[in-house]
Amino acid sequence: MSRRALLLWAVLAIVAAGCSNRPDATAAPTTSAVADASTTSTVPAADPDPATDDGIVVDGPVPERGAISTTTGPLEWGRPELAWEPVAGAVRYEVTLFAPDGYGYWAWQGTATSVHVGGEPQLLADAAGPTAVTGMTWQVLAIGPDGAVIALSERTAIGP
Repeated sequence: MSRRALLLWAVLAIVAAGCSNRPDATAAPTTSAVADASTTSTVPAADPDPATDDGIVVDGPVPERGAISTTTGPLEWGRPELAWEPVAGAVRYEVTLFAPDGYGYWAWQGTATSVHVGGEPQLLADAAGPTAVTGMTWQVLAIGPDGAVIALSERTAIGP
């Protein structure tokens, strides 16, 4: 799949999932606090800025950022493990890895609560496929049985 097609798929997955505005990129791998989903927001579409805006239009109930606790494994081979705490009621999770410029770079969805960049099983160092670099961020959405986002994480930094 070309990078452009993958980018389009990732952006469409985020739009469909209905994530909220104002992600905060952190400088190092962190664990974010757990919160309840209880706000409503409309965010105008804009160019993505990893520190301030997803560039996604959201209208309806929006979970508070940080409602999923995340951790990032070491950047070994450029394919770290991205892990998060399970969310009650979630039937699947959607993960998006963002390039340093804020655009979607790689996306995954499934029922597991961790995945290596590039998918599972973890790709070897010399294998073709997506790799992460310092300056990238990632975010996970928890999706309920009705397809609505029930929780989402802060954007978490990749690398040291």
